[in-house]
Amino acid sequence: MSSVANALRKREGKRVRLPLARLSVVVTDAAALAQFDAHGLAPFLSRYARLDALAGREVVLHADGDDRVGQVVGLSADGALRVRIAGCEHNVHAGEVSVRAA
Repeated sequence: MSSVANALRKREGKRVRLPLARLSVVVTDAAALAQFDAHGLAPFLSRYARLDALAGREVVLHADGDDRVGQVVGLSADGALRVRIAGCEHNVHAGEVSVRAA
């Protein structure tokens, strides 16, 4: 990120997103990257579930001026955060999520 963009971000209190063309990904497992490219997240979900530090944790979702408390269930195949709120599971694709200390 350029220093000009960083300065604007700080001054305006905004996020600066780089175009995807400038995004670099470094991996140690090229086979896993190829598998992800071919099949998406689905083949990795069981391993992710074993390592998921948020699973079972209480979170607060901040969206549309409304705060809702829920419990993280995991990730969906499309990468959404799965959260159970009042007994119903929701897939959260975007928004702000706060994690509360247990």
